[in-house]
Amino acid sequence: MKQLFIFGLIIAAFASCKQVNIDKELAQIDSLTTVIRNNEIKLDEIDIDKVKTLQEQMSNQIMLVKSIYGDSIEWEKAKILTKYYTASKTFRKYIDKHSYVKDELTYSYTQLSDLKADINNNIITTDTFHIHFEKECKATQELEGLIKKEMHKAKRSLETYKEYLPKVEELLTEQNTEEGV
Repeated sequence: MKQLFIFGLIIAAFASCKQVNIDKELAQIDSLTTVIRNNEIKLDEIDIDKVKTLQEQMSNQIMLVKSIYGDSIEWEKAKILTKYYTASKTFRKYIDKHSYVKDELTYSYTQLSDLKADINNNIITTDTFHIHFEKECKATQELEGLIKKEMHKAKRSLETYKEYLPKVEELLTEQNTEEGV
């Protein structure tokens, strides 16, 4: 009788450890992973290496113009240089944000992977899963907004760069021609 009781307890223990249907939760994780992957693709629409190269070029040109003209630059030329400098500064900020967002996307991938493993291994309950999943959804939504905002700024700066590059190069050429260099 005692053995039958122990056997019954073992059966009950195994029955209570039975994993519930987790297909819905796994599908939610896969869906959010796809959203994160799409955000990463959006972020990579602008080549970060190109932005770094342009930003460095712009900084060098700005320093050169400042060294040539000093404080005696005319108002119209100063306005051109200011707009060009603002675009360069925006690129610098974009480079920093790009690195931050990439790290956050990687972190989100890891979190979702761990959450998926926890669900598959029956480590957490579905209620606990939903709490963690909600946090990841919110983080993904915030990253998506940040990506959209930063991409818009970077694209505007690219337009400013294209518009003002010839004018800055003209400033440099003009000064070199006047000095006979």
